[in-house]
Parts: sequence; structure tokens; C-alpha cells
Amino acid sequence: IFEVSGNNQCNNTLVCFMDSSYILGDNYAIQSWQWSFGDSQSLTYVNYMDSVCHTYLEWGEYMVTLVITSVIDGTEFSDTTQRLVIVSAVPAAALSFLQPCAQAGTRFFDISSTHGVDITAWHWDFGDPLNANDTSSLKDPVYTYPEAGLYIVELIVENLNGCSDTVFTDVRVFNNPEAGFSSSLACAGGMTEFTDQSTPSEGELAYWLWSFGTGETSGEQNPLYVYPDSGSYLVEMIVTDENQCADTVRSMISVFPVPLSLFDIIDSYENIQGQVLLDNISENAVRYEWDYGNGDGSELNSPVVRYEDNGTYLIELIAFNDNNCPDTTYLEYSVVFQGLYVPTGFTPDSPDQALRLFKPAGMNLEYYRITVINERGNIVFSSEKLDENGSPVEGWDGTTGGEPMPTANYLWTISAKFKDGRIWSGNDVGDGNTETSGFLLLIR
Repeated sequence: IFEVSGNNQCNNTLVCFMDSSYILGDNYAIQSWQWSFGDSQSLTYVNYMDSVCHTYLEWGEYMVTLVITSVIDGTEFSDTTQRLVIVSAVPAAALSFLQPCAQAGTRFFDISSTHGVDITAWHWDFGDPLNANDTSSLKDPVYTYPEAGLYIVELIVENLNGCSDTVFTDVRVFNNPEAGFSSSLACAGGMTEFTDQSTPSEGELAYWLWSFGTGETSGEQNPLYVYPDSGSYLVEMIVTDENQCADTVRSMISVFPVPLSLFDIIDSYENIQGQVLLDNISENAVRYEWDYGNGDGSELNSPVVRYEDNGTYLIELIAFNDNNCPDTTYLEYSVVFQGLYVPTGFTPDSPDQALRLFKPAGMNLEYYRITVINERGNIVFSSEKLDENGSPVEGWDGTTGGEPMPTANYLWTISAKFKDGRIWSGNDVGDGNTETSGFLLLIR
């Protein structure tokens, strides 16, 4: 006769059998015991033991047999009894964890193998000598270690059949980085530069998460961001190192309004070709930076600029307010120097070469026709020729058909158009008279 000790029999754990066999009468004793545990293992002994224990490597059902033998009056007698033993599977305890960082919740996970029987109880010991209550009965608990260091964590799991297993794991808890950042001047509509100034601890910085206070985020280390409107914004940065340890910093930044940069170009200022007044009509600005597009610039309010060459110039005005926030505007200015001047007389026999011809001076002409008429109404000279610069090519030397013309006043008429499409409106020698015809004096 035997009984199985305890209510739970588990593989890889001692299963004990309590022997209560006897022989009727007190004159005879059992002389041998032979156990067969149902897993091809057996045990025989001749001295009484009140219990026998055996470890089953695999879970399952086993038929256990006990044979006792005795010799009575020279005759050997034996008796046999059997009992079916159900051995339950023992779980294989295992754990994992995330974010083993000081002063941050370290999350633990039970990843034990159930071997087909549900785990119903957990006991965690987090190995923190500074806390007598460093335990938990949750399946996946969270524990906060106050300091960095090495901790030995114990997990005991027990299944529905009362079988349990234990695992110990070393957990290295790291210090956290220290988050910090700076930002450039923040102006509405302008680029604001954020600079990570975090200090690493026990691992290299690996990840950044920025929140700019507008609902938008960035994962860059040093992001650029444009705030569309002025105001105050709470900026948050979370920095995480290679150990998954993180720190957070928050700072309120002010985004300032910008001025309005605006100007007009007043061309031919003071009646000088290529001279312009840059009329500054900016709003809410206190300082200015001009780029004239010709290599020059200034910080004047409304400067006067003289351009010397034909071309198109991109003029830039940057206006700053008292917060040093800028606004920029551009205007193009195109200039084509043009004109046509008609002399009032000439002397073919002059020692001065410049006085020997009647030749109008001009530039950037697209079309040109001059006619000189004597007192009788005869044409004595005409020309339409222009060079590549739009300047008249030919002049009158005071002869017609090779014959010198006498000293006299001659009538000239000119029709001309400049390359910008403007029609020449007449000669101006400073007396306010602008006509497309006039008189010249030929002197001999």
C-alpha cells in the first residue's frame, strides 16, 4: 500500500510516495521492496523507508508499481499494488525588460513557457536593497529604480496545477542623459534653428523627438522650423540614448512679429538717366540693409543710387524691427541709357576734327532718319545708318555732290525711336525747346 505525497506532482520536481505496506501478524517482516516508477526507472531495497521520491523528467501519466516480498515458514510470498500518477508540466520561467533606466519606470515582461498549462500566479522580486517593498504579483509589472547599478531580479511563476519555476536575471540600470537645447531668434514666417545641447550619460545619444508647440514634430537632432504666427510656444524635446534611457526638457519661446519691407523706384531722379530714388515705405521697421544689385549697398533710409551701365538690377531691401526680425523685398530695375543730341553748327575747315562734321550724337536708337535742307528746300544730306550701339554713323561734311555749300542756316529734321520703344521727342539744349527739327549754321 502506498500513497502519493502532496496534491501537486510536477515534472523535474521530486514526487514522493509514502509506503504503508504491512504483513498481518507481528512475527513476520517485509524483506524487500521493489518500485517501478512507470518511466523505465526502478528502485529495490531491503531496509524499510517510509517514503521514496522520484523525479520525472517529462510530464504525463505514469503507472507506479510497488512489489513487497516476505518469507514465511520458508515460503516466499509477495504482493503487488499499482497507482496511476499524473505528472503536470512545470512552466519554464523567463523574463524580459525594457528601459532599465534610473528614476524611470522599467517595464518587466513574463515570457515564460507554459508547456500547455496556464500560469496563474507571479512573484517578482526586483532586488532593490533600498526598498523593502520591491516586489509585485502582476504579470507584467513596472518598477522604478532610484539609482543606476546592477540588480538581480527574481521571477517565480506558478501554473494552474500548482507547478512552479524560478528564474534570476541580472538587470543593469543606467543613468539618463540630460536634455537641453537652444534656439535662434524666432520671427514669424522666418526660419528658427533649434540646437540640441543635451549631455550624454552612459550611452551615445541616438534619438530626438521635438514638439514645437503647434502640433508639429521632428525627429532631427537640430531641426529648422518656421512659425507662421507670432506668439508664445511651449517647445518640448525628448532625447533618448542607445540604452533607451531618455530625458525631457520644455521651454517657452517667444516668436516675434516681422516688419513690412516695401519700397518704390523713382526713375530718372532729378532728370538724370540711371539715377533712381529708392523710396522706402516700409512699416514697423527701424533699420535697413540695401543691396543695389550692382555690388554696392547701404543702410540709408531712402538712398539715391546712380547706375552707370545698361542692364537689369535686382534691388533688395531687408527691413528690421526693434526685435531684429527681418522682412525682405525685391524689385527689378532695368536701365537703357538713351539720347539724341543735335549740334547747332559746324565748320568744315576747322582744325578741330570734332567741328568738321554736322553729326548728331545718340545711343540706343532703334530707328533714325535725318534730313538736311537748304534755303531753297533742296535736300543736301540724309542718313539712316546706326551702329551696333544705336549711334548715328554718318555726318554731313558741308558738301553736296562734292560741291561745298555756302555759309548759311540749314534746316534739319529727324525722326527716331529708341530701343525701349520710346519715340524721340526732340532736341533739348537746355532752353526747354524740344523739337524734331531745327536750324544749323554752316560756317566757312
